[in-house]
Amino acid sequence: MKKYLLIFMTVVMVLTMIPMMAFADTYPKVEVIGDVQSFTTADANKEVALKITLSQLTDYKEGRVILDIKNAKIASVPSSAKATAVQGTTQISSPQLSFVSTDGNALTGGETTINLDNSSTIAADVSNNIQIFVVLKLDLTQSEEGKPVQIELTDIGKNGVATGIGNHPTTNVANATSGGKEFDVRIIDSSLVIGPAGGTLGKIRILTLDKLSNNSSNNKLVLNLPSGYMFSPSSKVTFNSGAPTIAYSGDKTQMTITGLSSTTGMIEIEPFVILEATNTLSSGNVSTGLEFFVNNNSIFKKDAVIGKLQTYGLTLTAKEQGRPTIPSLSKGLAKTVELTIKAVDGTLSNGAAVKLDVKNAEIVYNTIKVVEPAGLILTAPKSAGSNNKVSGYEVYNNSEFSLRTHKYDVQNIKVTFDVVAAEKATGNATVTASATRLDDVTIDIAKITNVLNVEITPARVEKGTKPSLPNVVIKETSSNQLQKGDKLYLELVYPGSDKDKGQHIAYEAAKDIKVATTNSLKVDTVELDKQENILILTIGSRSYEGAGTITLSNIKGFLTEKATMNQVDLQVKLNNNIEATAPFFSINNPVALKTVFVINNLSYTSNGALKQLNTAPYIKDGRTMLPVRAVGESLGLEASWDNTTKTATFKNAEKTAVVKIGSSTITVNNTPMPLTVPAEIKNGSTMIELRSLATAFGVNISWDAVNKSVTVN
Repeated sequence: MKKYLLIFMTVVMVLTMIPMMAFADTYPKVEVIGDVQSFTTADANKEVALKITLSQLTDYKEGRVILDIKNAKIASVPSSAKATAVQGTTQISSPQLSFVSTDGNALTGGETTINLDNSSTIAADVSNNIQIFVVLKLDLTQSEEGKPVQIELTDIGKNGVATGIGNHPTTNVANATSGGKEFDVRIIDSSLVIGPAGGTLGKIRILTLDKLSNNSSNNKLVLNLPSGYMFSPSSKVTFNSGAPTIAYSGDKTQMTITGLSSTTGMIEIEPFVILEATNTLSSGNVSTGLEFFVNNNSIFKKDAVIGKLQTYGLTLTAKEQGRPTIPSLSKGLAKTVELTIKAVDGTLSNGAAVKLDVKNAEIVYNTIKVVEPAGLILTAPKSAGSNNKVSGYEVYNNSEFSLRTHKYDVQNIKVTFDVVAAEKATGNATVTASATRLDDVTIDIAKITNVLNVEITPARVEKGTKPSLPNVVIKETSSNQLQKGDKLYLELVYPGSDKDKGQHIAYEAAKDIKVATTNSLKVDTVELDKQENILILTIGSRSYEGAGTITLSNIKGFLTEKATMNQVDLQVKLNNNIEATAPFFSINNPVALKTVFVINNLSYTSNGALKQLNTAPYIKDGRTMLPVRAVGESLGLEASWDNTTKTATFKNAEKTAVVKIGSSTITVNNTPMPLTVPAEIKNGSTMIELRSLATAFGVNISWDAVNKSVTVN
């Protein structure tokens, strides 16, 4: 007996340690009364019921609970939301439970968030639960198909005290299914294109209207256009049978068709649309939204593309007259351009003007002709007269002209005109067409080709010398390009300001230059400008039998030791046109055959000449440290210093070495090599170890311990 008593007491002790809630439902709880139903998206008034049960130990306090409805909204009918409190079998009339909108007003329909208010507290009864029954009427006409309708509760109570209902995550109360059977909607010719003036778009043909109500007064079809588009009364609507009526909204963006029934059979809409006068629409698809209603409930929706808007409205093509491609323009020759302008239907109405602006070419005077349509009005610019000539042709002062239409719908314009390359052309010749409410369109109308080709084999020269410069070969691209009296300017081009040009680098003399020509092409004179960095050739006669060539040889230059450039280009100009720019020569620093530095001495000798340093050489960890400039000169290297990155760079024709202040390595052609002594700054000068740099570039140095000097050979 004692044994069984001991077992019983042990079980009681264990049970007392387990919370009683473990054997009961979790409260408060929210339940759907009955099964979770499926409603269609055509349902505008469907009822769902909830039961909220509080624990027998929980008071239902005065305060507010927020109901957030997802994928549905409150129906627009009387008594769309009701709540009743019950305790046991007793319905409690006081406190008063009421639903209001979020702003505290009565519900009017369409709300997705509502408030349940309790006006006073219901005390808990340990023998009976408090239950709140909620009935909601929902509108699912805007619900998303295939998604559940849910309600989420948030208990905000009053003055910081919750009502006791608590917060509850989403509870599924219904399912939203398809709002009706599919109608057979077909778009006939959705590829139709309209311009800014509007026009006819693809037909909308709807079959299987038997899904509508038999009572025509219950049905309607609504079509909506995007913002910026309007239905024109010229739109056509046809039926198989019946007498439907058509009405438009005040802003003409909506068409409503009533009087349809299940016996109508088929309806076809041919929309004619116009654009708002102030529209800023872009090119792209034009869509319509169509929706069927039965008893004011939406049963079917569909968006469909019915055509395209092409706002630019114009398509340009160009070619040389009589040829399939655009012409090539070079000096001295004019070519005839045939320009075709195609307009989208409705783009160019009566009186519309198309402005044409030609760039990089000049229009030859009195050559503009309208080929089609006949009678198109042409407004051409005024001639500049004989004072404005290009390549011997009289041209318009400003290469712009306009074409003005004289009937409602002009769709094809063809015009021809002669062009000659502009003197300062910087690319291909183009034409830009522009018109009111249309985007500009630009195309090439001619290729600008060089009159001359320049051939040079670049050389390397040294500063402080009078070097021989490379031969220059100038070739015409075709015969008769250069004319008697034309001038060729061969300018030395390099970095630096204009005031530097001709100061440190120049031609040595013009009289010694040798000139050879071919194919009857002659050069009368060869001379230098005042700064002696431009060589000027004057043409004496043109070529006849073929393209001519000018070859210049025995050209001498002059470079001071202060010349700062690394490469010099030769720019060849014909009169005012730049024809070519090509590498002419690159510059080496002068190489000292023998340089001697003395430790702690500002003086050093280079090829026997005495020179001065800003900071004297010194020995550190057994290495001679020298200023950057002195190292570069002694090794025959181009030396530069970047103060921002604290980096010294040394170059010759084969190698580039980079040394950074404080770094224990030197990078030669991107390969790191060790430095015995890192580079450093002393007395404002950047000091570099001589031996490692000399080794990297294959230069020999020797040390004289008696005289404490280092020699670079």
